[in-house]
Amino acid sequence: MLKNNMVHNFVVHKFVYQGFFVYICTLQPFNKAIMNRAFVYGMSVEGENFTDRVKETKRLKLDFENGLQSLLAQCSGLFEQHIHGLTSYQMNFIRAICDGVHTDFGSKTHLEEYNLGTKSNISRIKTALLDRELIEITKDGVFLEDPVFKIWLRSKV
Repeated sequence: MLKNNMVHNFVVHKFVYQGFFVYICTLQPFNKAIMNRAFVYGMSVEGENFTDRVKETKRLKLDFENGLQSLLAQCSGLFEQHIHGLTSYQMNFIRAICDGVHTDFGSKTHLEEYNLGTKSNISRIKTALLDRELIEITKDGVFLEDPVFKIWLRSKV
């Protein structure tokens, strides 16, 4: 995987090959006229297949969304039990994790932004959430144990 600061060195080119879009990363810019010709040629050669692939992609996306909603509905009762009885500090801590905060919860910025109380409160919050098996602590930080729980929380909060 490329680091974010390296991405700007690459130029992404999109080609149509056998009805698929192919993305190619190069280290130097490509001639835009050549790119446009490649795109138009691909569209004219694979025109009908391209339309079919767009329809298939839309259908797959709809199937995924329907499946996800079904999964969330099935897990909803369990997840509601998970959050039942959590303090506001614990819910705020979980909200911070959902927002991408995984380390440095005791910083003044995070304490104020997520209303986590005091620095000493952070260890009690972590312990309580670990006991409920809602979070895991790794070398990279604190994460929710269940990624579906995170999706459910974002849809409810």
